[in-house]
Amino acid sequence: MADWSKGDYAQTALRLEPAARDLVEAAEVGAGNRVLDVGAGDGNVALRAAHAGADVTALDLTPKLVEEGRVRTAGQPVRWLVGDAQELPFEDGAFDVALSNFAVIFAPDQDRAAAELQRVARRVAITAWTPESFFSRFGRAMGVQGGFGRAMGAEGDEPDPTTWGQADVLRRRLGAEVRIEPRNLTWTFAGADELIAYAQTNPVFAAAPPQATDALGAFAEREAGQPDGTLRVVLDYVRVLA
Repeated sequence: MADWSKGDYAQTALRLEPAARDLVEAAEVGAGNRVLDVGAGDGNVALRAAHAGADVTALDLTPKLVEEGRVRTAGQPVRWLVGDAQELPFEDGAFDVALSNFAVIFAPDQDRAAAELQRVARRVAITAWTPESFFSRFGRAMGVQGGFGRAMGAEGDEPDPTTWGQADVLRRRLGAEVRIEPRNLTWTFAGADELIAYAQTNPVFAAAPPQATDALGAFAEREAGQPDGTLRVVLDYVRVLA
């Protein structure tokens, strides 16, 4: 799996913040709700849910990110824990809603992680990359079916996070009545050099060999290049409510 303590996750969190805000609003988080943020990173979702008046528990597997999240959410009703999405340390039905913004999708045992979300919360809301999202396509261009973490040199048997972006898989994991809503983020870069500089701060890319980041620049120029020389990287994802 990727080592999320590497790089500078805050740079990625900043770019993912619009999706976090959208997720909390779609889940209709409100005052008094008991909210669990799974794979909380440095607190994008937790902070937004706290601002909505919720009592928030934020859980992440990476101690470094938990500490960064504690600092970022200081003064807010957010409790931070180090923990595993595949074995949530809570009683059945402990929360009104469990949220996860591009996080639980990286759990090695994906079915178990989905079951855990449903066990501890009455409602579940997550975001997940689709197979056609920019980095998913880059992974395939690198000769790796599925998870771009493997394309970037991640160690171990990295699962394919894009299975969470497939309707049939989501219905099997989260129920037939799950709501699946296509969304996207668009990241604009001045050129390939700026994209590569960002990628080197991303924990998934931080340990990648040099040839991988070079390949990323060439792929982006081909797939996302604009007439003015900028790159328009479109990240397709789904917002899932269950």
